[in-house]
Amino acid sequence: MANYPADYVVFHQVPPTRADGDGTRHWHARGQNFVVAYLESGSSGVRLQRTQPDEWMLLLPEADARARITVDGAGQGGGQGLGGRAVAEAHGETLSVIPAGAADVQIGGGPAVAIFSSLAADLCELAVNAGSYVAEHDNVVRSASPTCRLLPALQGKALPPG
Repeated sequence: MANYPADYVVFHQVPPTRADGDGTRHWHARGQNFVVAYLESGSSGVRLQRTQPDEWMLLLPEADARARITVDGAGQGGGQGLGGRAVAEAHGETLSVIPAGAADVQIGGGPAVAIFSSLAADLCELAVNAGSYVAEHDNVVRSASPTCRLLPALQGKALPPG
């Protein structure tokens, strides 16, 4: 098995992969099975409109950050979906899991980190380190199943705090 070096990106040490007219800046980096988008909102905030075949995560690391998350057709990836439309407000220092399907996320008040699977091919191509993953690294284990399943004992239950 081949051995591959670690890959890392320090976002503020490379130019943004996208800059919007209002000052919003986007950086993208990836691993073999995922892509990370680091977003700094400009004067009008950041709007993410995505249709994903699987769930993704939104991390709001700073206390003043906020997001309005609207999902349509949640659960299209085969999980237990809400059906229809759902709206949630997320506040700083939180991690939100956005279900498969169409999502419209408005972010403001601080930076945000969005984490997608490598099924987000358009974002993988934007990654500043995309060249590192032209070929799969054979030392990264692939899941036997395309999606992770919740342990039966945890389905439908909230995790305890702490």
